[in-house]
Amino acid sequence: MGRFQALDYWVFQAINSFANKSNEIDFVLAITASDFLLPVGFGLILLHRWFSARTCEQRNRNQKLVVLSIINMTVATSFVYILNQWFFRERPFSTHEVNLIFYQPTDSSMPSNYAAGIMGLALPLLRVSLKQTILLILMVLAGSFSRIFVGIHYPADVLGGFILATLAIPITLTINRYTSSIQDHALRIARRLIPT
Repeated sequence: MGRFQALDYWVFQAINSFANKSNEIDFVLAITASDFLLPVGFGLILLHRWFSARTCEQRNRNQKLVVLSIINMTVATSFVYILNQWFFRERPFSTHEVNLIFYQPTDSSMPSNYAAGIMGLALPLLRVSLKQTILLILMVLAGSFSRIFVGIHYPADVLGGFILATLAIPITLTINRYTSSIQDHALRIARRLIPT
């Protein structure tokens, strides 16, 4: 474990060492690392997917995909919450000299709740179209890289979040299978309230 932690810290230092070198780059990556930009971006993608269908069949498929994405994010971030009850890892800025250009979160560094959340949202949407897949992968990578760059996560924290989002998929699919009729009923009610 010592070698893994040393490698993790070495990669962290290599990325974080570029912080505080350019005000413009720092600003862009701090915004990218924020709890707002990418989550709002993903929200807009889900909103577009919800309303963009041309046929009833496509609309139904798109809306179920949005629900699946939200379920997967919920399962992935629930994993993070459960793990954090037994395991706490200090943030890089708590134990090392870092170039910190962000606020100081107080929750556990590992696994990254941020990475688990955005990857959890992205995974169900990856097979929709090549253009959207590339956009989602770039968003996930940019957000995760920026969290390391600004000094609040180690690379292993982000990797841990990705793993949890991936492990959430079978549970998400099981939940989806057993709640399919409830989802259909809820979607019918939603379409009456907000025509799509």
